[in-house]
Amino acid sequence: MTPRIRSLLAALAIAMAAPTFTAAAPRFAHQRSFATIPAGTTLHVRLAQPIHVDVTRRGATYRGILDRSVSMRRAVVIPNGAAVRLRTVGVNRTRRSDRLLLTATAVSFGGRTYRISTSDVQTRGRREGRGTAVSGTTGVVAGSRAVERVRISPNTRFQFRLMNAVTVRRH
Repeated sequence: MTPRIRSLLAALAIAMAAPTFTAAAPRFAHQRSFATIPAGTTLHVRLAQPIHVDVTRRGATYRGILDRSVSMRRAVVIPNGAAVRLRTVGVNRTRRSDRLLLTATAVSFGGRTYRISTSDVQTRGRREGRGTAVSGTTGVVAGSRAVERVRISPNTRFQFRLMNAVTVRRH
């Protein structure tokens, strides 16, 4: 075989292989632009507004902020500061204690909103005599008078666990 024919065959082989490489590249890039966060992942959420037991109802929504970013393989997939939508799934008012059940229903970042399903978080507070305040592990604070109900203050931190995997566009 002459050198000219060898170089022609090599160029032909490269030309035939080129469409295969360019077709595979976009598919690979597309796979890397999305991430699936597995069920069981913990979301650390900070409450962005107060919740008053007197006025809240089942189904009421509140704003939260992701307190810690969610990372996978050393890459951030949900950034710190992402908006989280919280919903009350249970409200129980009694003479001695108040109880709220909260769940996270959506997370928003990068101009997109993703529906999520999480475990419920329970917050409790006891109202005691006049002039006392009770602070629980979740930051629930009872009012200073016996007639006031429990109020959950902003910046209270909660931990929710994802019940189902969620696929998001990488940040």
